[in-house]
Amino acid sequence: NEEGEDRLKQLFLVRKIYSNMLLTKLQAQRRQTDKLEDAFQRIRSATGLTDVDAIVEKFMNRDQTNEELEQQMKDARARIEDLRSTHVRLQQLLDAQTMVKETTHENR
Repeated sequence: NEEGEDRLKQLFLVRKIYSNMLLTKLQAQRRQTDKLEDAFQRIRSATGLTDVDAIVEKFMNRDQTNEELEQQMKDARARIEDLRSTHVRLQQLLDAQTMVKETTHENR
């Protein structure tokens, strides 16, 4: 009977160690879950999105979105240069017309 008692003590000790190990593992997983939840909250706050699928889609499409924005910037810069060139040409025409009018007015 003493053997049975020793066996029960050993089983109790093993179960207690196993229980402590599981508790430690559970606490570590809980901390990891809290970190993930905090990160998700920051992502939601930064993106304004609450749906996980929408956040993932936005993340997956970010390169395409950046390329589109860069192309829009290039197009806008080209348009600005075209407008500047047009402005310079029109200013030169206006100056030439003003000079012609002044010359004509002076000759009268």
